[in-house]
Amino acid sequence: MQLTATPVRARIRRQVREGDGFSVIELMITVALLGIVLATVLGALYSVMNAEAYQDDRTANLDAMRTTLNDMTKLLRQGSAVTATSNGTRLEFDTYIGGSPAHVTYTVDATGTKLLEQVGTAAAKVVQLHLVPNPSPALFCYTDQSVVCGATGGPSTQWVQITMQIHPVHSPNTTLQLDSQVNLRNRTAA
Repeated sequence: MQLTATPVRARIRRQVREGDGFSVIELMITVALLGIVLATVLGALYSVMNAEAYQDDRTANLDAMRTTLNDMTKLLRQGSAVTATSNGTRLEFDTYIGGSPAHVTYTVDATGTKLLEQVGTAAAKVVQLHLVPNPSPALFCYTDQSVVCGATGGPSTQWVQITMQIHPVHSPNTTLQLDSQVNLRNRTAA
């Protein structure tokens, strides 16, 4: 069984027999076409890598926000009183940790991008990064028996609304937001 040569194969065989190679123009066209194909493939790969980095960063930030809100909610639910110094960027309350009374303070740092937690007189530690500076609504909002959410807390506070907003590092034009409304179950003030 003999294979028939196609015109392209026949031309290549003839050039090889005769010692002829490809012309410079043919080689330049081939290199240019390969460059175009390579640029297209690399562009698509770059887009996929950016989308994956954005998704990973978004997921990591949402996980960090959920963890912070869960920890804050747990302490706040055990709270007995919110102090009068609490406002939109500061939440100060008395609670119970491991069955013992404790005073907890959450504050936004001077840059407005970090949330700090201080338990008792211990040093404050960062619990959340990349907060949106001067968010609207404020990070903390306080409600007594009325339905109006106020800018300051006090002994009559029954509910605390936490609205956490952050900017992911890989996509600063995006804002992620999680909300939590917490009832002080052990509230002692009337």
